[in-house]
Amino acid sequence: MKKDIITFMNNNGEITNARILYAYEKTGGKLGIVYTDDTKMENGSIKTYARVFNPKNNKLEKITKKEEWEFISKLLESLEKKGK
Repeated sequence: MKKDIITFMNNNGEITNARILYAYEKTGGKLGIVYTDDTKMENGSIKTYARVFNPKNNKLEKITKKEEWEFISKLLESLEKKGK
């Protein structure tokens, strides 16, 4: 994984590059990441995604814990305020 860039296979089997906005360590050697492919939504906002990267199998996994989603939501609000 290059610094600030993650490359993965999307659901359509295509290789995709994305820019990492924030990463944080999790237990078990996993890494939480918030990233974007720099595409925009209809309202002009940049699409962002959050997943857990598991280095043991090089896969992105879904986030399942409510507390972690709350943390990510607050993080994105903070990043958005800094960008304005």
